Amino acid sequence: RAMLSHFDSQGIKIDMAIVGEPTAMQAAIGERGLVVLDGVATLQGNDEYKYPILAGSSVFIPAGYGDVTITGTTKILVSTL
Repeated sequence: RAMLSHFDSQGIKIDMAIVGEPTAMQAAIGERGLVVLDGVATLQGNDEYKYPILAGSSVFIPAGYGDVTITGTTKILVSTL
């Protein structure tokens, strides 16, 4: 709460925040996030199903899922946590 007051006094508006992690879980490493910026593509994972992904879509790939194949004409922003 003290930090929120500090940000407020600096004119910084916080709409949402997650502070701390009360269950003491270890953070998972290796998740991949995809944000499709433009175009149309198909994502195929280890289950052989082809998932259509369109501009504006966000996809989360859990750690340990394995490789995925993306086909199509698209621009994608990829992040790894």
